[in-house]
Amino acid sequence: MSAIDFQYADPAPNFDRSKVKGVVASLVSLDAEHNNKSTALEVTAGGRLYNVVVENEQVGKQLLERGQLRKRVTIIPLNKINAFKVSAQKLAAVNRVAAGKARLALTLVGYDDEVATAMMYVFGDTVVCDDEETAKAVTFDRDIGLKSVTLKGDVYDPSGTLSGGAAPSSSGILVKAQDVRRCELELREARELLRELEGEAAASRANRQAFETRAREVELKEHQTNLLRQAQEGSNAARVFTFVYSI
Repeated sequence: MSAIDFQYADPAPNFDRSKVKGVVASLVSLDAEHNNKSTALEVTAGGRLYNVVVENEQVGKQLLERGQLRKRVTIIPLNKINAFKVSAQKLAAVNRVAAGKARLALTLVGYDDEVATAMMYVFGDTVVCDDEETAKAVTFDRDIGLKSVTLKGDVYDPSGTLSGGAAPSSSGILVKAQDVRRCELELREARELLRELEGEAAASRANRQAFETRAREVELKEHQTNLLRQAQEGSNAARVFTFVYSI
């Protein structure tokens, strides 16, 4: 999984790491029901699968210049990329031609809203088809004209070119990445729970300290009261009162 492990040094003091979203492959969630489409999705993404998504071009420039990167990377600044969006008319034509055997690649993956533009850029212009016949019908239909990829990874381009053959070198990376995402989610949840427990523990310590302080105050007041009572009982007035009361 080293291909999606993006390591960098903070390029500036107090650098906000939340502005670096991560490698595209690590930002994609894939439901188990779509695991059989992972090859097609990897072919669709191509090299973009390993691009690094950042908030803006300034962050990207900082990483490239002072991030001490260990390997060459391509940066996707969310504020600069032009994402392709398939029209509703073309999607309707796909549904008409494919009869349920084709769907836009973008609809097969899950992702956070903050990286939606990057996902449209990577997956938004390609249709994943169940078989070759459907792929041909979708790509070469004059009302559609979209690039299509079969479940085996064969690519049909509107320009007329076809490509396929061996599975991509990234084969299975999206499925494997789901295990990493699950571990990261569990780690995030565990850290959040730890913060909550630490907060409760701190509140408990504060309450215990307040209780101990009040208990010491009560003990001191009781001691002072006993001293006053003893002093009162030993005074002349107390003795006179006791004598008169006894008569």
